Amino acid sequence: MRISRFLLFIILLYGQEKIIRIQSLEFKLVNESLEKRIKKESDLSIIYKLDSFSENPSSTNYIISRSYKLIDSLRIKDKIPINKKVLKQILFKYKNKPINSDFKLLGESLVSRYLFINKVPKYKIGLIGPHKTALILDLKPNFINHFSGFFGINKKKEKINLNGEIMFHLENYFKEAELLNFHWKKIGSYS
Repeated sequence: MRISRFLLFIILLYGQEKIIRIQSLEFKLVNESLEKRIKKESDLSIIYKLDSFSENPSSTNYIISRSYKLIDSLRIKDKIPINKKVLKQILFKYKNKPINSDFKLLGESLVSRYLFINKVPKYKIGLIGPHKTALILDLKPNFINHFSGFFGINKKKEKINLNGEIMFHLENYFKEAELLNFHWKKIGSYS
């Protein structure tokens, strides 16, 4: 039992870093080979570090490892008419996530949770400093405001009587991402 645990530990230890060998020292060939690997790999946490090179036979060795870099800051692409405090509450799930997280899935959860977000936000990941990683979100909220109503006025025995209905639908009026509905109805003597 102890041997199998030790063997599992060794496999996990060696499984974290791999070495790739490129049979060339020429910069152009090495660069093209690395670019092909990067394009095939969708994981943003992979790092290629130069380990060693040899002239006879000519080869270049790179260690492949993973970096678990977190998103340090969150940027919004467009100016959004929501209070910053409320916007931080809406987008708190994005911050401090590893750069290889499924941000599309997080965007889908925003669409299902908030009525004013109709599309999954597009995103980009980039460096904003030597050691700071930012997630830039293209969040396009769609707030709908409308007013509808009808009125009827009649005069009975020198008294004006107002009948009708009013409906206000306001979204983000106070910049708190809120939804307000006001409905007034008067038919006859009931209001």
